[in-house]
Formats: sequence, C-alpha cells, structure tokens
Amino acid sequence: MYSDEQIRQLFGDESLTYVKNKHRGGASNEKGNTYENFYATYKIALLSAAVIEKQADITFYSQILSFVDDLIIFNGTKDSLQHNQLKNSSNISWGSGFKSISDDFKKQTVLNQSRGKDSEMVLVVSDRQLQQRLTASCPADIQAFSKVAYFPHKATLTQVIDAVPKFAKAIRYLCAFEDPAPDKIECVAKVLLGVWAADTKANLSVMDILTKAQDSSPSFIRS
Repeated sequence: MYSDEQIRQLFGDESLTYVKNKHRGGASNEKGNTYENFYATYKIALLSAAVIEKQADITFYSQILSFVDDLIIFNGTKDSLQHNQLKNSSNISWGSGFKSISDDFKKQTVLNQSRGKDSEMVLVVSDRQLQQRLTASCPADIQAFSKVAYFPHKATLTQVIDAVPKFAKAIRYLCAFEDPAPDKIECVAKVLLGVWAADTKANLSVMDILTKAQDSSPSFIRS
C-alpha cells in the first residue's frame, strides 16, 4: 500500500528506518496477538451488513508498512481509510515528537493525504478510564482526524461477545438461524476469527472473508 520512497520523500530516512523497524517488530509479534485478532473479528462482523446489503467494497490490512498499522480498513466505496492502533496496556499516552503516538497519527494522515485519501486514526484501548483520559488529552493538532475507542480485553472470544452488545448483534445477523442460540453465535464468530487469523492479512476483503467462512461452515453462516 505504501512504498519506501513515498515515506522517504515525505519524512526522510530516519522516519523510513523507524517505520520499517516497527513493521518488522509488529509482524514478529502479530501471530500471538489475541487482542488484535479479536478486534479485527469484531470489525469484520460490524461491517458485514454493509458488504452484504449495500455491496460496500471494504478491505482489511494488518502489519503493513505504515505508521499506524495494527488494523487498516480501506473503504473503496468511500475511498477512505481507517487506521487502528491497539494498546492493551494502562500505561499509554499521546506523547510528542518523533516515535510518539501523536506523531505517528500525524504522519500517517499526511501520508494518506499525499495519496489523495481521506483517513481517520483510531487509538483502541482496553481500559474505559484510559479511553476517557486520552480523549480529553488528545493534542489539538490531531483532534480533527483522531479518536480513542474502547474495546475490552478478555480471555476468550465468547467473553468479548458477551461484553460488547454490538458484536453480538452483528454475529446474529450473520447466523443462518432466525434466533441463534449462544453456541451458534460462538461458532460463527470463531469461524470468522479462524479465517482472519489464518490469512496473511495483507489485502483481505470482507466479502472474501465471508465467502471463506460460509464455505467452511455453510450450515451456520448465511449465504
């Protein structure tokens, strides 16, 4: 999605080295990152209705070369990007200057603007009080394109679904049953998670995810 030369021209060699190191570190840690995989599954479920009913063109990326890289959602219908940075820790701040979250958000937005793309930066945290503090302290120069979202950290996907009503509603929509029992909801969610976690995540459309999920469990997931 982004080239070395684009980043070098806009921000210089130091920023390019930083992004490449960040990408290598993120890719190494990604396989075991349950929090990020659960969040991606939630976003896939949430956007599925728009894809199925309105033929929205939505593609997911994760851990590609970029300043904000945990989960990138490209809406081809609107030609816009949403970059999500996930932090499952209570010791998080916006910071300032090179390598800070605020600087990453700013540079990612400039990078997207250079490609003619509107974008939104989202800092996702697992603590509600932290979300409120970070929202209140968001630097003025990134407020127009940045927000802080809460997503709970739980040991299992079922616990996340129980804790996030919008997640449960989105999964029910995808079930092949009129009034799905909890075990059916859990099965559908786990199939989506499995499709996402098994892929390279470099360029995966929501429709492709849903098609693979339906092929895997046709009796559980709506076609």
